[in-house]
Amino acid sequence: MSTITSTVGRVGSRVWGVPAALYAAIVGYLAVNAPRHAVALVGAPVLALLAVNPWWAAAAAAAVLPIQTSVGAGGVQVAGADVFMLTCFAGMIPLVALQPGWRAKLAAVKPVLPWITPFLGWLVIVLLVHPSLHSAINTVQYAELTGFAIVVGAVVLTRQTARWAMIGFLTVACITAAAWTVHSAAFSVDNKNPAGQFMVDGLLLSLIVVPKWRWRGPIVLLLILGTLHTESRGAVLGAGIGGLVLLAFRGLGSWKRTTAAILPLVLVCIVGYNFVPNSLQARVRSTFSSDKLAVDTSGNTVAGDLSSGDYTVQIRTIYRHDGIAFVKQHPILGVGVGNYLTGNASLDTLTNDPHDVLLLNAGEGGLPDMVFFLVMIGGTAFVMLRRRRISPWAGPALALQAAILTHGLVDVYWVRGTPVMGWLLIGMALNPLLVNKSEPATDDAATPSAVPAVPVPVPA
Repeated sequence: MSTITSTVGRVGSRVWGVPAALYAAIVGYLAVNAPRHAVALVGAPVLALLAVNPWWAAAAAAAVLPIQTSVGAGGVQVAGADVFMLTCFAGMIPLVALQPGWRAKLAAVKPVLPWITPFLGWLVIVLLVHPSLHSAINTVQYAELTGFAIVVGAVVLTRQTARWAMIGFLTVACITAAAWTVHSAAFSVDNKNPAGQFMVDGLLLSLIVVPKWRWRGPIVLLLILGTLHTESRGAVLGAGIGGLVLLAFRGLGSWKRTTAAILPLVLVCIVGYNFVPNSLQARVRSTFSSDKLAVDTSGNTVAGDLSSGDYTVQIRTIYRHDGIAFVKQHPILGVGVGNYLTGNASLDTLTNDPHDVLLLNAGEGGLPDMVFFLVMIGGTAFVMLRRRRISPWAGPALALQAAILTHGLVDVYWVRGTPVMGWLLIGMALNPLLVNKSEPATDDAATPSAVPAVPVPVPA
């Protein structure tokens, strides 16, 4: 018997050895001649494995959010987080279709459905009025960045994968911050505003998930330095608003712990601010509005006599003026998601994003789109307020949403995964597996019968 087993083993190794050698040879050839195809060929088995385990795909998507480098080909911009998120979605479909337990898990998102459904439903109506492949892709992206992120946080993540998702995100955010601080070309080619927002997200999360100041302090300092080096004033403003919201609605576990944390946090911020060059300090101090507007002979709004430091502030003022006029031309159904365009190319004011999420939504989907977006933001915030003593993630969700929305009022919102972490945390705050150990369950925290509630360690 042992001889037969040995023979079968040798034959099996030879059978599998041939395709393995061929696979390695193809990967090696593509690595030299077509690197993207080589990466795709190597990544395909990994993605297949993650599709079978969508909770790990979700954790991977959260972890690589700060990496903006596109892995798409042919001009298609697809980040690694998008690939993992789509893999998670593909893995969820058969589980939800075939297993009653997974269908029961979907009940966790019921508290926010009345608030997010009008916005997503209106996007469908706008798409029907302005049908195109471009608008369809952008509509799906908006749904992915909001609704699906909530589902992932509420349904897919487990205690273990939620922990690894946060650790991975913080780690990558710190690496990104270090790269921006030393002006590494590998990361600094990324868009500075989303990069700054990801660092702010990591900064706010570190106050919750990192338990001791001997670890938290260096992480906070590094993320502050990285944020300042991106020169993203919207991210800095968002960090301040998000920090205030976090202290007001969650704190750090108790009033004593919160009070004791404020002084070292302020000291770290002061040290970080004074560590960066004077030019960066001046940029952060500059205002967010300007009166230096002029009108040319054709009636176009143009920039006045501006210094280089004021230019980006002024160009946003021009975008806002043009955006308001654009909304007045298309007040009800807009022009379709992804079709926004204002300005004048010859005056260098042409843009497909007014750097104001409310104006962009109103321009793309009309004033109802903007109203439903505000309803979604306000309604989900109300749900988080009700759950702030039930889930340790409700407070961070409120803080990150406040920081991201504040940034979105002066910069881009719907691109490069910028809003994902805020909506993911809302989902995590709804997840029955991630509730506080000491808090009694309520109707909002009701656990589906097929999914027993298992307490998650409350972040410090």
